[in-house]
Amino acid sequence: MSVLRFFCFLLFVAIIGNGSAVQAQVLVENSRINFGKVVLADNSTQVDLQLNANCGGFTADPKYLHHINPTCGSYTVSGYAPFQVVNVAVTTATLAPVGGTGPSFTTVNTFSFPATPITMDAGGGLTFQVGATMRSSGSGVTYADDAFNGGYNVTVTP
Repeated sequence: MSVLRFFCFLLFVAIIGNGSAVQAQVLVENSRINFGKVVLADNSTQVDLQLNANCGGFTADPKYLHHINPTCGSYTVSGYAPFQVVNVAVTTATLAPVGGTGPSFTTVNTFSFPATPITMDAGGGLTFQVGATMRSSGSGVTYADDAFNGGYNVTVTP
């Protein structure tokens, strides 16, 4: 009879031990994408300021005469199963002048770093960066000396 009890105990431990607690997935924005401060000399054609895919700097068209501190955004996600593989999607955005006049910028070529798919760590979490390319309108209209804001969505899915 003691062998049967031991077997039942092992079966119980195996059933309970293999289940993982259901946790809510949480996505926290540590910092937003920031294209910094720029001066665009000529808006007669579309020109780009591109955050590098490894979030280690940027490249800018020569028509951007001055640029200060463009940086990728940073996000932390938690609540997933350990080592679960997920995909990260980042939407594009329109960056409109806060003052409301003049052309807008748009974002294109959004990305995550590391590149998607990404594997969660042993605790079911991960910190990653997101970036994009900022593109001018190319309309020929001069940009106002203003702040430009816009929203984008970051989605993490298994």
